[in-house]
Amino acid sequence: MRTLIVGETAVTASVAKSLAKSSELFSIMQRLNPTIKEISMKYMRVKDINPEIVGTWAITDMVDIAVIVSRRYISKGIASILSLAEIPAIAPTKEATDIEWDKIKAIEMFDVINAKNPDRIIVEKRDEINPAVEKAKKEFGEFVVKPSYYTEGKGTKFYGEELNDKTLKRYIKEIIKRKGKAIIEKKIDGMNFVVQAFSDGSRVCLMPPVEVKKRYKKSTSQGFASYSNGHYLEYLGENDIEYIKSRIQRTINRLRFNGTPFKGILGMEFIKDRLGTIWALGYNSTFNDPGSINNMSNLKSELSEILWSIIDENLKRAVFRAMETNVVYVFPKGYPKKPSYGKRIQIDEKCIWQLGGEIIWHSIREKNGRYYTTRSRTAAIRFLEKGERDIDKCIKNLDFYRDYSTSSRRGAK
Repeated sequence: MRTLIVGETAVTASVAKSLAKSSELFSIMQRLNPTIKEISMKYMRVKDINPEIVGTWAITDMVDIAVIVSRRYISKGIASILSLAEIPAIAPTKEATDIEWDKIKAIEMFDVINAKNPDRIIVEKRDEINPAVEKAKKEFGEFVVKPSYYTEGKGTKFYGEELNDKTLKRYIKEIIKRKGKAIIEKKIDGMNFVVQAFSDGSRVCLMPPVEVKKRYKKSTSQGFASYSNGHYLEYLGENDIEYIKSRIQRTINRLRFNGTPFKGILGMEFIKDRLGTIWALGYNSTFNDPGSINNMSNLKSELSEILWSIIDENLKRAVFRAMETNVVYVFPKGYPKKPSYGKRIQIDEKCIWQLGGEIIWHSIREKNGRYYTTRSRTAAIRFLEKGERDIDKCIKNLDFYRDYSTSSRRGAK
């Protein structure tokens, strides 16, 4: 089978590695990813990935199926162009992904599916800022502020850490200026995790839950580290999993009822507090970052067969190994606020291998056969057993989340 994959991130690379086990892999990247390049039968690097380029290449190389991983490429409508050429694509429609792109629509969906979610205040106008802030301080104590629009995981800021009284109001004004709505949300302390599911538009098949760490030195990003045991996390029981599965299934049912069926990979982000309550925080409309790296590492079933069953609307059950996996990103010093750009990347791959790890590249700039940092995360390192390793001795000019052995007994930070 000839499979086209569109994207260049570490998550895309992990999906590509799973597909390459049973497919001839073709890839289109905006930025060269060495991991994807190495396993591709043929690859193309283009400055602007658009539907016309992808469609032309897919037809020329007679691919059987396309997998579009990155959100920005899903939003360009590539799947619609491919469908005109009768090439099926794994990518939900833009209308079905609105529950991720628009947090207000996500909140509305939470209410429809009866998923408990944090109390909040929504600010739409500048004259609402002062009373909203005072109310949040009085009723919530600790809270976060985030825009209603999509920010690639970088928009949530914590009052008292990233924001003080002055910068809090300034940040809300910036959100409103961009024609968005500011969401002031009560902070929930507990264990952060994500659960993803394959869906053919009607049925769902859950992947194992993955614990994700998103905060590093009081900054928030897409994800710095993740942990999975290939089964239930230690603080999740069967009743918790059934509750989560029912919320995802209800979401799929509602989207189908609305005339926007979701076919692809749908994820939900949750937090479980100390009293055992599970709170819904948001949606993912494609493979989660970095949780999908854990899930793809543990997937026993052929990914290509599962994706075809989504296309055929006859979803197959996915089987996963009950194996512990840790994923930790390495990134430029100063990331995410002021990443050190253009520094030569020095990762000793043999050193990582001797520690039991594997490098999955995320974002690099290549020049004369050498790799240099960008303003994004550099690479994900995946370990197949729990426990922290001495990564410091294997890298230079890079940093990482040092408490990345995400054992649920130790708690999330």
